[in-house]
Amino acid sequence: MEIKEFLDEVIARKNRTIIDDVFLLIQNDRELMKKYLYLVQDNKLQTVNQQIGRRVVTEYGLTSGKEQNDEPKSVLISSYSFLQ
Repeated sequence: MEIKEFLDEVIARKNRTIIDDVFLLIQNDRELMKKYLYLVQDNKLQTVNQQIGRRVVTEYGLTSGKEQNDEPKSVLISSYSFLQ
């Protein structure tokens, strides 16, 4: 295995769970969580979460995969699509 192949595999695995990681970041940061809760209060939960997910996809130049994770680590979401 070459270094590039190894790094491609590592990055692909990270990309698959990046949405969950973003929500974990929000969940575990007091200030971000406070801001998130205000957003949810003023908007629908689904709207806020969808916009976060879409922004992650755009920022990282990824696409949504067909597989879905129904057991995320973050309690802020109930599921998310793996990204490619």
